[in-house]
Amino acid sequence: MAALMRQLEAQNQQILSDNKARVFARDPTETTNGSESAGNNDDDSENVDWDFWGNLINDYARVAKSESRKLAQLVHEGIPRAIRGTVWQLLAGARGDAQLSEAFAELAGGDGLDPAQEKLIQHDLSRTFPKHPYFCDAGGAGQEGLRNVLRAYALYDPEVGYCQGLSFVVGPLLLNMPDEEAFCVLVRLMHTYGLRGHFLPAMDDLQLRLFQFDHVFSLALPILHRHFVAQGVEPTMYVSQWLMTLFAYRLPMDLTMRLFDVVFAEGLDALLRVSIAVLQRSQTRLLSLSFEPLLQFLNEGPLFAFYVHASPGKLVQDANKVTNVTTPKLLARLRKQYIEQAERRIEEEEESVRIRHENAELAKENQKLQQMLRQMSTEHGTLVADLATAQQEVLGLRQQNQGLDKSVAELESRVRGERAVAEGELREDMGRLAEKNLQLTVKNQQLEDSMQDMEEALVQIKVLYAESENQRELLAKRFDDLRRALK
Repeated sequence: MAALMRQLEAQNQQILSDNKARVFARDPTETTNGSESAGNNDDDSENVDWDFWGNLINDYARVAKSESRKLAQLVHEGIPRAIRGTVWQLLAGARGDAQLSEAFAELAGGDGLDPAQEKLIQHDLSRTFPKHPYFCDAGGAGQEGLRNVLRAYALYDPEVGYCQGLSFVVGPLLLNMPDEEAFCVLVRLMHTYGLRGHFLPAMDDLQLRLFQFDHVFSLALPILHRHFVAQGVEPTMYVSQWLMTLFAYRLPMDLTMRLFDVVFAEGLDALLRVSIAVLQRSQTRLLSLSFEPLLQFLNEGPLFAFYVHASPGKLVQDANKVTNVTTPKLLARLRKQYIEQAERRIEEEEESVRIRHENAELAKENQKLQQMLRQMSTEHGTLVADLATAQQEVLGLRQQNQGLDKSVAELESRVRGERAVAEGELREDMGRLAEKNLQLTVKNQQLEDSMQDMEEALVQIKVLYAESENQRELLAKRFDDLRRALK
């Protein structure tokens, strides 16, 4: 044990000589949040098994495997303050991680952080453990360490960046180790232990923890759970803060350290047991409160008053009694159930998105149809007006037609009368013409008869002429013959 103590003393002197490790110049169990601790037995060397802790530090893998039960028991009793930071690093698997150390060295003073996040970190420095001596001074070592680690992690994990509440996780780390080691442990807490899921924008792991808590709450404290449901108090209204800050926002620092011991050893599931233990301790008082006083008691009231004034190990002892409703098997089943429900919700949301998209398309189509309907209504109104005008025109035309029909009837009557007169006159004229025609026919017949007589006379004349020609030719021939004869 003496050798171990000398080794620890040498390590402490080395750490104290490091300007980045000024945290160890202060007592990590000093008061915080205005509450005095009830005392801490971590430094009672007579009750500390230094041989075990020395072996654990020197050969962590072997001791943690071969003496896991004893390790769990001693962690529940409280890790000695002098080696707490070292043991946390071993439990988290962050000790001697050169890659993370190099990342911190590169990121701690690096640029490129979103100015909005830079401003948010600066704003939260003075609000993180404001009554703790190490963190209360603006520009002091505590706030400087917080800034270094928070900035480095925001650059290391841009998806998370900086979220409010994260500084309350870093604070207890800085009270037990230098900035660089605190950064390494924070990375392990976020990525290995699953705390990162509490700070992602969707907060999926936080929602899972709340789902598990609500079920465990109903099993462990059914009467109080029904009272909370009746009052409309949801886990998100009070448990979220506990889970995101690992209770550091509400507990005094010595209890926070003891709770961190358990978290590093057992994981974040231990937070569920602590939550149930705290509610169970104040169950009687909580059952008497209505909605607003209930929320005030949970978030600002003396919910943790008993543990503040009890022995530091009482909270862990009470939490260990809740193990029957926080078994790994049950939590695994709840995780599976939550994932299945989440997948169904995602499918429903996707279906809802699809339906909303279809509704939007239908709304657009409906809008087009309504526009077409309005246009058709306008056109219909125009057509109705045109129809009315056309009907008026038709009525006028009908009236004109009636007048024309009357005129036609009058004209037809006049035509019929005039036709009768004309026909009578025509018949008379035809009679006169027939008579004249008859007379002309008789005259023509007479002329034809005369012509025939004249033609017969002409034929006779032609015959006589022909005979006279023949006689003339005969006489001429005789004359010629006579003249030749006379020669």
